[in-house]
Parts: sequence; structure tokens; C-alpha cells
Amino acid sequence: MPAIPRQKPGYSFGTGSGNYSIHRNGFHEKTGCEKTAVSIDCCFCPPENSHKSWKGRYMRFLIQRVSEASVTIDGEVAGAIGPGFCVLIGVSEEDTKETADLMVRKMLGLRIFQDENEKTNLSLADVGGSLLLISQFTLYADCRKGNRPSFVKAGSPDKANELYEYIIEKCRESGRPVERGVFGAYMKISLVNDGPFTVMLDSEDLKRPKRDGGR
Repeated sequence: MPAIPRQKPGYSFGTGSGNYSIHRNGFHEKTGCEKTAVSIDCCFCPPENSHKSWKGRYMRFLIQRVSEASVTIDGEVAGAIGPGFCVLIGVSEEDTKETADLMVRKMLGLRIFQDENEKTNLSLADVGGSLLLISQFTLYADCRKGNRPSFVKAGSPDKANELYEYIIEKCRESGRPVERGVFGAYMKISLVNDGPFTVMLDSEDLKRPKRDGGR
């Protein structure tokens, strides 16, 4: 095994001829995998073909705080809101209704509106805000190879539409006014981003164990 410079324990890196996995107790044998080895607490190379399934399996909400937003389809306004969130929603094949519930709860609870002291301390409900929900598979664009993005990480149309409709239903149950686009349609989105203030909400981050004492 060639000499390898020490790095911070708990991470992986490639050497050009292959990848070595670093564990908290030091180095392990060469994995033999030419793909990037994933090693945070585990020191083993991912199973064969796992790089096709474990990446991009998380639901994504791109949340923009807006003073107004609308969606137009075939020249007709299909939905419009005043102050609130314009949300682009990405669904992967492995996402579930439980994941959607988690994401909706977090989104509705975000305190990113200003209070009387101009501090971001108020939620959507606190300001009487609305939601414009748009399905957006391009949130899974993979631009690593070539100049034409790949979208293979996005969920199938049937899966994405099912969870998109479910998310709309859960948001309406919250009592907030909800406007929407049309799944699969060519849409034009107009908005005024207030701030600007944009948040990428990723279910991977929400499910990851806290390491800072819960703050």
C-alpha cells in the first residue's frame, strides 16, 4: 500500500488509482472502487451500483419568501398569492408520505418573516401568508458530466405527482391559503423575492442526527 498523507479521521478521499477509506482509528485497505467511497462512520466501499440509488434520494423544497408570486399556463394565470412562500418541490423515487409530512411541518414552522423589530422571527401563519406550490424535477439536475444536465435522480412522474398532490393536501389542512401549478405543464413563474430570502430544505438534512447539542 503506497504512503498516504494523514487526513482528518472520518472522511474518504481518492488517490487517482483508487480510493482509500479512513476510519476514526486510521487507514483501512484499498477499496478497489473507482467511484467515490463514502466513509463517515463506515469505512466500506458502497455496494456495487449503489451509486445509482443512494444519491439524490431526498425530497427538496426550494422556498422563496415573496411579497407576491404567480404561475401562468398557456397565457392564463393558474394561481397567484400575495405575501408568503413560493415553493419549488422536488421528489425522488424513494420519497414517502412520511418524508413529505416531515418537510411540510418544517416548512410551515420556519420563522423567516420579520417581526416589529425587523428580526426574522415570524412563521407563515403569524403573518397570514399563503403558499404557491410548484412541482420542479429540475432540482435534481446532475451537471457533473458534459453540459447537458441529467435528471435521473428525480422520481418517476407517477411517484412525483402522487406526492405533489399529497403535499398540497397537507398544506391545505394547515389552514394556509394554497395556490398551485399543474404537474407536467409548461409554466411561467413570476415572483418578487422579498429580501431576497431563499431556503433550500432537504429531507437528508432533517433526518441527519444533530451533533451540536440540539441548537
